[in-house]
Amino acid sequence: MLAQVKKPRDNRIDLLRGFAMIVIGINHYGWLVQGLGFAGWTVPTFTHFGYSSAAEIFVFLSGYMVGQVYLDKPDFRYRLLSRVKDLYLINLLMFIVCGLIAYLANSALSSETSFNFFIERPVFGTFSFVALLYQPLYLDVLTLYIVLMLACVVFAKQIVLWPKATLLVSAAVYAAVQIGRIKGYSINVPGGPPQDDWMWDFNPFAWQLIFMTAVVTGRQRLLTRSLEYLESHRLHMIVSAVIMMLALSVYYIDVHTAFNMPFVIKRDLGAIRIMHSLASLYFFCCIVVLLKPLYQGLFCRVVALIGQNTLHCYAASIPATYLLAELCRRFGNSQLAYLISLAALLLFIYGVAYWRQRSRLNKRSNGLEKERLAQV
Repeated sequence: MLAQVKKPRDNRIDLLRGFAMIVIGINHYGWLVQGLGFAGWTVPTFTHFGYSSAAEIFVFLSGYMVGQVYLDKPDFRYRLLSRVKDLYLINLLMFIVCGLIAYLANSALSSETSFNFFIERPVFGTFSFVALLYQPLYLDVLTLYIVLMLACVVFAKQIVLWPKATLLVSAAVYAAVQIGRIKGYSINVPGGPPQDDWMWDFNPFAWQLIFMTAVVTGRQRLLTRSLEYLESHRLHMIVSAVIMMLALSVYYIDVHTAFNMPFVIKRDLGAIRIMHSLASLYFFCCIVVLLKPLYQGLFCRVVALIGQNTLHCYAASIPATYLLAELCRRFGNSQLAYLISLAALLLFIYGVAYWRQRSRLNKRSNGLEKERLAQV
């Protein structure tokens, strides 16, 4: 029997995922240190100049990989459930480590991260987290991913057999959320951060739209085909740049005037926010195509390596963000402390990606060696 040839990884998608992970790390760290009293300037990302953030791209690419990697396998439900189990255990480990850091730090960190809720009522708080109800700061992203992956398990057959109908149902659910918001009631899941109105900050009924759309397009390899199209139609580089400049102009007017752009809320994933995230993805796809001559350079290899290991990089970045933000506070929240600690965070994220890649290669090498010895 001929061995199945494994398709090589698409470095372009890895670059997109790695870029999103780096932006999320910078944003998360900047927001937390500011919450802990840092008053200096933070490293800007495209999030500071528009209506969307890297979270939308991150969720889209995660869904895309689900459609590309899992749904063509004969045992896709088992594989998806196995992935959900891994996500759940990693999220639980993040909760334990972050909780220890918040408990040992001070009331400021525990309050800013909402861990004071769990520290003050450890039994009920832990049960709430385990039941996917309440999540501390930055631990809600993987919780959202777990729920969306479970939805893929339930509706996998429909996604595979009736992709258009699946997208119509997904759009209808999203529309119901937006209509409910206009009418003054919320279609959301109780829980989320234990503050404000105690509802999920990433409303799964809204965020499922980009995830399910990505799953369907991932199965069709649409992003890969789009990148190939962009490589032969370089005029799109100019078009994407013009669109982003127009979006920046609208955002500038919105921020500096009395104009108040509707449908940009992050929780319910407003329609303008989706449009901006699609324009951003289009722009960054063009950037990735332009970087093709530099794919073997150090910068692209580092970003792509992070993109190949986003789950472990994200999971490790959260407790590191907690710890480094607390250290920054203890060193006076100076500009130098912020810059050094942010650099340490980014190096740590790369270190996790490198470690994960080496572990994977060693495991594969050991497996090949065992197979060779078995054939002797």
